[in-house]
Amino acid sequence: MSRKRKTAAERRHLDRVAQLRCLITDGFPVTLHHVRRCGMPRSHFQVLPIVDRQHLAEYEGSLEHGKESWEAKYGCQEYWLGVVDGLLGCYRERLDGRMPPVTR
Repeated sequence: MSRKRKTAAERRHLDRVAQLRCLITDGFPVTLHHVRRCGMPRSHFQVLPIVDRQHLAEYEGSLEHGKESWEAKYGCQEYWLGVVDGLLGCYRERLDGRMPPVTR
């Protein structure tokens, strides 16, 4: 199965998030982590900027190692999506309907 190509809006959002510092360590550069829940398809509008050691499976306590343990330590991913929206000023864009809402 081939993946759907990113839209211009998705690419623009990913580029903006990639310019942020890590939400946890304030490190840079970051890896973009797609937030998914309950088998929902991934959305390029639901990404967190995280440094590799917070993201990759080889590090215990990373997002890919265990989302539950990561969230127990740092808080739920949906909270961090709100932080990203605030940092990017997306809240108004979501209200205006120019950006899809965050699904929870």
